[in-house]
Amino acid sequence: CGVSGVPSIEVPPKSHVMYELVLRPLLGGQYNGSITFTGPDGAYQWYTVEIDATPAAPEQTLDLQSMVRRAISVEIALENPLKDDAVEFDVALQGEGLLGDSQFSLGPKETATYELLFAPLLPGNEIGSIVFSNSKLGEVWYELNLFATEPQPVALKEMKCAVGTKIRQKIFVENPS
Repeated sequence: CGVSGVPSIEVPPKSHVMYELVLRPLLGGQYNGSITFTGPDGAYQWYTVEIDATPAAPEQTLDLQSMVRRAISVEIALENPLKDDAVEFDVALQGEGLLGDSQFSLGPKETATYELLFAPLLPGNEIGSIVFSNSKLGEVWYELNLFATEPQPVALKEMKCAVGTKIRQKIFVENPS
């Protein structure tokens, strides 16, 4: 979680000192742990620590609009600034109709684009997100304004049929994903 502090401190008799605990979380979320201070005689005092790391502001807010049963794609550029190490991002999608790979890999110093699909099945508007997280690089996220509009009506040819007979008509159905 990026927690650090000096490895030892000295507290004179009948006094107190401040211990600086430094937090540098790379990823948002809740973390639990403890910190223990042990004296030369083996006596100890410990504290539980709970960290609630809120995510940084989004890199950008993207507006995605698509008609129901139609798909649109957006490309999001990611960069690996590390000179010698490849990285793998875990990808978390939140929002109805969002489709994409759950992991994304980049070689050292590589820049590439992640393809995100928005293929809604029901009309409506919502706020979603896409989060790229890596233990070495932290997290990058985008807020998504998702707009799913009603589909255009499809006019079918008129169908007439006498009682006791049948008639057929082919109807085109599309899978947006």
